[in-house]
Amino acid sequence: MINYHTCRYGHLTWEWTRGIRSYFYPSIFAAIYKVLDVLKIDERLFLILLPRIFQALLSAYADYRFYEWNNRKKWSLFIVATSWFWFYTGSRTLINSFEAALTTIALSYFPWGESDGKILLPFDNFITNCLLFCRENWILMDYCTS
Repeated sequence: MINYHTCRYGHLTWEWTRGIRSYFYPSIFAAIYKVLDVLKIDERLFLILLPRIFQALLSAYADYRFYEWNNRKKWSLFIVATSWFWFYTGSRTLINSFEAALTTIALSYFPWGESDGKILLPFDNFITNCLLFCRENWILMDYCTS
């Protein structure tokens, strides 16, 4: 999809031609590629590894937020460390991995608006808005919790 829009070649699958996929997640990688292009370091290794590193860092932060969300219990660390599915898919650049990580981060800040007396409104709104841009049905979650 990124090649189709940036280089004008490639094939769009039916999800893109019918408009049921969001351009939000691929545009993050397009921004990474543009920064590499501006810095003149757009080599194949960077083009392959940087999106995966971005997703791996996001997944690692989601794992940390899950651990914090469960009050640093040992069982939550065990669940994160032994989840073969998350180990396999967490660093993959799939929209489902991105959504799962953002959902975990967003739920770790629930109830939105306060955490230990601190107002987290800009940050949690940012996360829920990112989820809204990924899938439009997240508007129900945003609407029901505000």
